[in-house]
Amino acid sequence: MGLGIEYSKTKKGYYIPNDEKVDSEFACLRNHFKFLNSFNIKEHIPNFVLTESREPRGSRHIFSLIHAIENNLIVELDYRKFDNTSKRRKLKSYGLKEFKGRWYLLAQEIDGKLEERGLIKTWGLDRCFDINITSLKFRPDANLDIKKIFKDCYGIYSNLEEQAEDVILSFTPEIGRFVKADPWHESQEVILENEVEIRIKLHVVISHDFIEQALSLCENMKVISPKSLREKIVQILRKSIEINTNTGE
Repeated sequence: MGLGIEYSKTKKGYYIPNDEKVDSEFACLRNHFKFLNSFNIKEHIPNFVLTESREPRGSRHIFSLIHAIENNLIVELDYRKFDNTSKRRKLKSYGLKEFKGRWYLLAQEIDGKLEERGLIKTWGLDRCFDINITSLKFRPDANLDIKKIFKDCYGIYSNLEEQAEDVILSFTPEIGRFVKADPWHESQEVILENEVEIRIKLHVVISHDFIEQALSLCENMKVISPKSLREKIVQILRKSIEINTNTGE
């Protein structure tokens, strides 16, 4: 693995020297092994261990795209929309993001719509076909920080024109403990906890993905703030009641 090992007389043991380059290479190798192992281990585990029967969608493209991102190589692919129409795309790839069992490529489209040029868009890997990692290099935008772009986002969509807001949600204790154990966002913090409620605070952009997540627990959740989020959820629920009440049966 290219790792050096040295002996410490004071601690009487062997250790790997703290070398940034080696650490980085080993971390990369470890992550690759972890990723591959997640697909192969199912063949060797006992029947009483139940795993998801499907692999993360789009994962078959991961390693070739990692190569393209690390080497600033232009990627060409056919991208199929949900209406089954497809178009050949030419992309500058900057990163990969996983969300709810699906992988997405974070990239800028070359020769796309004029108003969208330079924007980072998300491309679902399960809808990418005939991927070609070209030998053509592009000069990455030095001012583009993928982590910063998605820092305040929940999900896969990022709109730099929308500002993150403080969101305060109140949950019943049982559901609140579940949300504590599986945080929605890195900014999440518990601001109140008692026998009646668990109240959390997040600093996020209120996106469609975030609203969907909130709706999934709305039976045991109250939106304290902002008012606009509370009104949006009420609006969606009223529409759902109307649709499911007037079924025509």
